Amino acid sequence: MDKKLPVAICEEGDIDEEELVHLSQLSEQAKMRPGDFDLDTISNQVCLEDFRFSKSQLFLLQHALEIPDIMYTDSHHIIPGMEALCLLLKRLAFPNRLCDLEKIFGRNRTVLSRCFNHTLKYVHDKFCGRLETPVQPWIDADTLELWAQAVSRKGSPYDRCVGFIDGTNIEICR
Repeated sequence: MDKKLPVAICEEGDIDEEELVHLSQLSEQAKMRPGDFDLDTISNQVCLEDFRFSKSQLFLLQHALEIPDIMYTDSHHIIPGMEALCLLLKRLAFPNRLCDLEKIFGRNRTVLSRCFNHTLKYVHDKFCGRLETPVQPWIDADTLELWAQAVSRKGSPYDRCVGFIDGTNIEICR
């Protein structure tokens, strides 16, 4: 962007100085080196292991969660929507330290933390009504029975189990 153009716009009264400073900061951040994350270079198997979804499922999930192509955090960080989704899923799939995620996503831990929190808040705010109550019109006795049968077929000794608290097979209660 031509450095003279914003000053000329400000002098003409189209925007005030505060807006000019804000635009300048956004412009600088947009020029920042993007993260090293590139979904195209990740195999489908690694996607399943790291994010718990295949590549095609990731695109469906991004659409279903209405995650935009570009996300702008409250702290003015810019992150591609798919990268934000993968960061969210990676962090929720297994406990990860931010310093470990730096190696995968190529962003510093502060940016990763803010992007994770922003994406989590975005999904929560958009779907909190569906997340806060297990009572949904599509959950009925027949559906719960189907889920229990599926869990049992996978080797569970329980025939009435329909879900897991943390998604792992680590014993968490008696």
